[in-house]
Amino acid sequence: MKMDDQLALKLKNILETQALTSQREAIGNLAKELQRDALECAAALLYQLNSIVPPESDTEISLVVDEEVNIQRGNPPAKMVRYRLDVGRKQGLSKEALTDLLVEESGVERKMIGNPDIRMAFTLVELPEGMPEDIFQHLKCVEFNQHRLNIKRTGSSYRKKRHHNFKRSKQGLGQPQKSPVD
Repeated sequence: MKMDDQLALKLKNILETQALTSQREAIGNLAKELQRDALECAAALLYQLNSIVPPESDTEISLVVDEEVNIQRGNPPAKMVRYRLDVGRKQGLSKEALTDLLVEESGVERKMIGNPDIRMAFTLVELPEGMPEDIFQHLKCVEFNQHRLNIKRTGSSYRKKRHHNFKRSKQGLGQPQKSPVD
C-alpha cells in the first residue's frame, strides 16, 4: 500500500469516528493569527507532529492521534545504550548513511538513533535499550561499503578513566612540594 493510501485511510477513519469541532476551531484561529489558509496550517501541524520528510521520499507518513500524543508526552525518554561499529569515515560513513542503514536493517525509528559519533575507523552511536538478540546478531554481519558493522555494546562508561595517566611528581609522596618562589 502506498504512503498516500495509508494516510488517506487513517484520515478517513479519524474523520468518521472523531468529533473534530475543537480542532477545526483551533486550526481556524491559527490560520487567522498567522494570516495563512487552514490547509497550510494543517500541513505544518502534520509535519511538526510527525517530524516527517516531504512526501517525495519513500518514507512512511504516520498520523499521530491525540491519545498517542498524550501518552508520548507522559513517558520518560527511552533509556539508551552506546554501541561501537567497526566502520567510520575511512569507509565513507556519514550520519545520514548511518541513520538510513540502521533504520533499514534494524527497524529502529530514526528519532531513536542518538549521538552518532563517526570517527576515522569506527563509530559510536546510542540506540534504545532492549535490542532483540536476533537483530543484534544481524547487525554484526551487515556490511557498509564491503565492511562489516561488527556492532558491539560498549561499557557503561565508554570514556577511559585517566587516573592511571596521572604523572606523579619526582618527590616522594607525603613530602612537601617546593614552592616556585623557593
